[in-house]
Amino acid sequence: MQIGDSCYFGGDALSCLLDQLVAAFGGEALLGVLMGGVIFAVFWIASEGDLATPTVALILSGTVTIAMVPANYQRIAGGVVLIGIAAALFQGMQKYVLSGTTQ
Repeated sequence: MQIGDSCYFGGDALSCLLDQLVAAFGGEALLGVLMGGVIFAVFWIASEGDLATPTVALILSGTVTIAMVPANYQRIAGGVVLIGIAAALFQGMQKYVLSGTTQ
């Protein structure tokens, strides 16, 4: 075996890497769910623990995601959107009802 026979050196290195990542995570759908989860975690960390920013991003992108994922992941995506809607309602209740002040 020579270096030129390798997938990385003999052809397209990016497609070789992506194929291996997809295989490592059990398929394209699971890799997409993981990458989406990382994006929302970054939104949450950037907002310093405030749920408003990741909730809005989750509701806006989650409804589109339901149609894009395979059928066996659509219920999971719908559940995630429901969690986002519940978090948005909790944020509104916390800001306007539970705070005890009106601004």
